[in-house]
Amino acid sequence: MWIAVSPSTPRALTPSTPARAPCRRGAVRAIRNVARASTSSSFLVLSDDESLAHSCARAVKTSADARVIIVITESSTESRETVRVERRGPDAYALVASGEDAATCAADPTEGLLAKLGARIGLAIVATREACLGEDGETKAAMRAARRVAVCGAPVVLFSAPRGSGKREGADDEMRCESLNSLVSELVSNVLPGDFTPQNSPRSHFPFPTRSRWAALGTTQLALDDDLAEQVLSDVEDFAAADCWSLGGLGTTPHARSTSSSAEETPNWYREALRDAFREADVFVTLCTPPSWENSGKLFASTRPGVFWRQQQVSARGDGGAQTTVRDPFGRTLPMQNLSSSSPTRADESNARFVRQLATERVIADRCAITNIATDVDAEDIALPSEFVLSRGVVVADDSPSGDVDVFARGRASVCLRQTFPCGHAFALLDRACVEHLRERSPTGLPLWTADAAAR
Repeated sequence: MWIAVSPSTPRALTPSTPARAPCRRGAVRAIRNVARASTSSSFLVLSDDESLAHSCARAVKTSADARVIIVITESSTESRETVRVERRGPDAYALVASGEDAATCAADPTEGLLAKLGARIGLAIVATREACLGEDGETKAAMRAARRVAVCGAPVVLFSAPRGSGKREGADDEMRCESLNSLVSELVSNVLPGDFTPQNSPRSHFPFPTRSRWAALGTTQLALDDDLAEQVLSDVEDFAAADCWSLGGLGTTPHARSTSSSAEETPNWYREALRDAFREADVFVTLCTPPSWENSGKLFASTRPGVFWRQQQVSARGDGGAQTTVRDPFGRTLPMQNLSSSSPTRADESNARFVRQLATERVIADRCAITNIATDVDAEDIALPSEFVLSRGVVVADDSPSGDVDVFARGRASVCLRQTFPCGHAFALLDRACVEHLRERSPTGLPLWTADAAAR
């Protein structure tokens, strides 16, 4: 069933490879950690909402014996190349830049803000009022900021807490930040290293991780037929094999011959791949907690991006933009649900809205065009609109098993896995590992890969 959704109004942030034993990558990092022994591991809390940032800082402070550094992002009309920094209090700073630029300036492990403060990011929390759900979530400024921090090599949790109605905002934040504390406590205790030091910041280039990653292309994990293997792998020069500095003079195994036994690829094997990827910042998680969330019952759900997108975001104005009202026989009247509602009730027929079925309209229009006599129309004769007006448009959603939109609408906190790099990138996880993220731990609903060894 299609559902018309009215979301809360967010406060937007302003604008071929050899397979090798994983211990070698760890050895490179061990040397790096010794060189940086004088630095301390810290939480980074990054947000454009100062009140929410401080609520998050209080929530995570109990999860690890680590420093908490708050960075507030503020909109700027200045040059993108220049980001001004201001001190806001003990371990609190403001960066006058878009969220994405501020994330880079804060998290860069060489000359970034935390590096200058003598701190390394054990875990970053990017907090936002935006509803980061479904495909629509990929367009949010907070999602881009979280991905920038992850590219810098720091593990990330994106915490989304859209504003609700009918509640005191401060009390609402404190309650929902308990969900953040629960997730972060699991990650700190069971996934991140015991000393809370980042494992991949600055990022290591060699060797590529191959457990359930695209870097395993050409192995039994991601097999190729002979013709495709010849095309993809035959002319790749193995630069790493000759790079004695990065490999310590050790030999390499040809990528195409690297295999993993299918008997090893158990659910726990994939969960270990998820833990590796989170520690390496090759994936991050989004925690979207609705205003109706309460710390009781089944609190969380392990999710994937739901079916949730926008249409009719553009209106034309001017000479060529005049629109005539045409009776639409194809649209449907759909139930509406407000994501900012403090009630977790499912959408029903009350306050239903009419939603155009654009795909049906296009099919009918194409068929009508075929039956009409073709005429040549000069593009110069077409009256152009003088301007286009962008809006939030109409947001529509459809039911999707374990979708983050569906879970959020039912009043539970959604824990969704997001990849740092695009599909096909050497560090991107394979689908089979991503599916394992949906396996939940009873009774909380948190992903099983975040659990301790006894529960795995």
